[in-house]
Amino acid sequence: MKIGVFSSAINPIRDSLANLELDIARGKEMSIEEREVFRNHCTRLTIAGLYICGITTSIGAIVP
Repeated sequence: MKIGVFSSAINPIRDSLANLELDIARGKEMSIEEREVFRNHCTRLTIAGLYICGITTSIGAIVP
């Protein structure tokens, strides 16, 4: 394989890590109220994701 193939596969990972560092830097600048709102939003997204995962797993077990 050519080296270019590996670098094209690594670029999205590098971009994601850069965005994560940017989010951490922004998180340090948040006020207490903004942190609570963000934490609640993340909690709701996690719960919704767990429901979707559970439903699709159940459907996948029943359908075959």
